[in-house]
Amino acid sequence: MAKTTFWTVIEKTLDKAGTPLSAKEIWDKANEWGTLGDFKTSGKTPWATISAYCYTDINNNGDNSKIIQTSERPAQFFLRRLVNQANLTNLQKLKNEEIARGEKRKEKKFNERDLHPLLVAFAYSNTHFRANLKTVFHENSARAV
Repeated sequence: MAKTTFWTVIEKTLDKAGTPLSAKEIWDKANEWGTLGDFKTSGKTPWATISAYCYTDINNNGDNSKIIQTSERPAQFFLRRLVNQANLTNLQKLKNEEIARGEKRKEKKFNERDLHPLLVAFAYSNTHFRANLKTVFHENSARAV
């Protein structure tokens, strides 16, 4: 039986997913689905190695590469042979909508001014700090960002 390599992990995972994935997502899905098989790596960041393999293939082989980059930030990769089968623009729109929904959930649910009394109490009561904090109103500040 052939030894499992990063290339086989990348190809099997992207083939099974059917959508563009980032390097981290490729590694996570490979672990989740068991496409790693007997593959072992001693590195601490195998997703960085996956990313390097993809970029190297794109740079060295150009239009003949196995992998294409479908988006930047986050960089997502897909198999060139599956581009015709999958409607890539619709997949990207769906993925961007999922990301947008995720970002909406991450919005702050508090105001800094509401947390200020808690911060002051902590900074003053902690024996390490024993500090008196001053309130700065950022809304009225000339240096407001």
